[in-house]
Amino acid sequence: MEWWMSLHPLQNVMFIIGCAMGAVLVVQILMMLIGLGHDTTFDHDGHFDTDSGDAFNSDSAVAFGMRMLSIRSIIAFLSVGAWVCFTLVGYWPNAIWAAILLAVVAGLAASAAMAFALRAIQKLQGSGNVSMENAVGKNGQVYLRVPAARGTGGQIQVTVQERLREYNAVTDAERVLKTGEKVRVIGVVDETTLLVEPI
Repeated sequence: MEWWMSLHPLQNVMFIIGCAMGAVLVVQILMMLIGLGHDTTFDHDGHFDTDSGDAFNSDSAVAFGMRMLSIRSIIAFLSVGAWVCFTLVGYWPNAIWAAILLAVVAGLAASAAMAFALRAIQKLQGSGNVSMENAVGKNGQVYLRVPAARGTGGQIQVTVQERLREYNAVTDAERVLKTGEKVRVIGVVDETTLLVEPI
C-alpha cells in the first residue's frame, strides 16, 4: 500500500491499464497459437459483437494489407503504451508529456507488430493444411463488417475442415454485410480473401 501511494497518479492509472490489457493480450496470443495449431470450435479472437466495432472496419483502418485498427491491435497499443509510460514517469517525474509521447510511439509500434503477426497467421492459414477452397459452399458469420461492392476491410469466420477460421472477405452485394450476419462462401478471391453472399 505504501508503494502504491508513493507512485505518481499517472503511474497508478498506467499500472491498472497495463495489468488489465497485458493479461488480455497474453490470453489472446495463447488462444491464437492454440487456434493455429489445434482444432478449435470457439471464437478465440476476443471479438466484441457490436455494431460499434464497425468503426474499425473502414478502409482507413487498413494499411499495407494489414488491419491496423482491430480489437487485438488496440489491446497491444494500450498494454505496451501503459507499461512504457509507467516506467518512464518513474524515471522522469518532471517530464510527463515526454513520457506520454514515447509511450504512444511504443504503443503504435506494438500495434503494428500485432498487425504484422495477424497477417502472417492469415497467410499460414491460407497456405497450410486447411485449403480455402474447402470453404466454398459453407455458411459463416461476419466478424468485421463487409463493405458493399467488393469494398475491402471485411472479415468472416467460417468452419473449414472442423476448424474455425478467420478470413478476409468481400461481397458483390449492393449493401453492407453487418457484424454477426450469416453469409455463404461462393468463391476464393486470393490467398487470404473469400467471396461471400448474404443468406
